[in-house]
Amino acid sequence: MGLSQQAVADLVGITKTTYYKWETNQTDIKASFLPKLAEVFGVDISALFPPDLTVTVNHPNGKSLTFDAREVYEDLIGYQRQKIQGLEEQVQTLETENQRLQEQAQTLEAEIQRLRAS
Repeated sequence: MGLSQQAVADLVGITKTTYYKWETNQTDIKASFLPKLAEVFGVDISALFPPDLTVTVNHPNGKSLTFDAREVYEDLIGYQRQKIQGLEEQVQTLETENQRLQEQAQTLEAEIQRLRAS
């Protein structure tokens, strides 16, 4: 791709120093920057994860669970897609109801006008 550190930093909305620290593993990349980084490099977010990256969750009882980071990501994306689909269906239902109510209001307005005229 041939982008300079400054160009990537500008596109992501961070300083060149921050990007340099990410590149040299001096600091971790905050998850909130992953979508923008993926967009800049033209890849899926999961491509930014090393193949062996794991996520460990420590339970208050002292036990911990370890998950494959890519699987966690894919599960989260799947969940978000389901939520979005549900919201889109709700919007469609509300738009249909809104249209029905507008038509009903027009009918009532026409009836009011008819009654005033008589």
